[in-house]
Amino acid sequence: MGAPTKRPLHRRPGVTVAELQEKRAKLHDQLQSEAHLASVISRDYGEHDPRIAPFPPCTCEAPGRLQRDEKGKWMACCSRCEKRIPSAQQHDWAACLEWCLLNLEQLDYQQLPLFGLEGLDRQAAKSRLTSIYNDLILRCQIACLDLALYQRTRENSPPGLEYYERICAYRDWAKFALRLIKIQ
Repeated sequence: MGAPTKRPLHRRPGVTVAELQEKRAKLHDQLQSEAHLASVISRDYGEHDPRIAPFPPCTCEAPGRLQRDEKGKWMACCSRCEKRIPSAQQHDWAACLEWCLLNLEQLDYQQLPLFGLEGLDRQAAKSRLTSIYNDLILRCQIACLDLALYQRTRENSPPGLEYYERICAYRDWAKFALRLIKIQ
């Protein structure tokens, strides 16, 4: 038996290098376009590490539990009731954010340590976050394509995995914060 093959980073392994490069170029052009740059309110997300997420108690007031499953993924659940996140997550911060989605009423968007939302009303916070989220989506897609291209060609220097994880964490925080604003 040969060595196990690494799963391609890009979701569609049949995609050619040329197609990945073309997609990356289009996304990069979009990221650098005047329209996009004018729509970006801020790229200063705050000094908080996005890989550290809040972990509020359950709505039943019992503490939550964060633990690894048998496959090494992270699960969050209540220590008393049956509440749990829908699926295990690769990163502990992602499991924490999933847990927060189940306990939104326990949190206040103005108290989140990222994106400078303190003091903003719902509409201003939503506008700020939508701008940041759209920018982060593009940046995550480009980073994913850069990693996929490097994995296939070993050309050019890819973004570091820590950078990729951080940018994805910021994106997921922004998505979570938008959801929080929607219910408050």
